[in-house]
Amino acid sequence: MGITFKGASRLGAAAAITGAVVVGSACGSTGAAQAMPAAQGECSAQQLNVSVREEATPVANEKLFAIEFAAEPGVSCTLIGAPTNLIFYSAGGAPLGIESVEMDASTAASVVEVIVDEAHPKVVYVASPRADLPGATAAKATFDLPSDAVDTAVEVAWPSEVNGPVRVGNVGDPVS
Repeated sequence: MGITFKGASRLGAAAAITGAVVVGSACGSTGAAQAMPAAQGECSAQQLNVSVREEATPVANEKLFAIEFAAEPGVSCTLIGAPTNLIFYSAGGAPLGIESVEMDASTAASVVEVIVDEAHPKVVYVASPRADLPGATAAKATFDLPSDAVDTAVEVAWPSEVNGPVRVGNVGDPVS
C-alpha cells in the first residue's frame, strides 16, 4: 500500500533522500545489533534522551532534520519503525497543522528492530520541503516513540522553521 498526498512531486527529492538515508541506516544497523548485548525490552520515553538537529542536505529544495535517541546510563532497549503522531507547535503552544507522512511499514525493507544503549544512539530522519516563503516557526514537536512500551509520548525542542508535509523515516543508525 503506497502513500499519496498533495504536493508529491515537490517532495520527490526529499522522499528520495529520506529513503536513501533510511535504507543506508538499516543496512548498517543489522551487523551492529548482533554485537550488542540483549535489550531490556522496548524503549519508553523515560529511558531516552531525545534531541533534534538540522542536518546538511544535498538537495536544494529540502531541509533535513535528525531526531536522535540516546539511552540513559545503564539502559538497553529497542525501537522499530517510525515515530507516529508528529505534531509541531508554535512558541505559544498552538498546533501548527503541518502534515506528516510516515514510512509504510508493510513495504519498507528498512523496518528493523534496533537496540539503543549508551554507546549506540539511533536516529530518525525527517525531510521537510523548503518553500519560497519562510515556513512555520516551530518551537517544539511531540510524537510517539516507535515502541509498544507504556510511556511513549515525547516532547522535544525543534531547531528551525518547518514546511509540510514532512516525511518521517524509520529509526536506524546515524549516517555520517
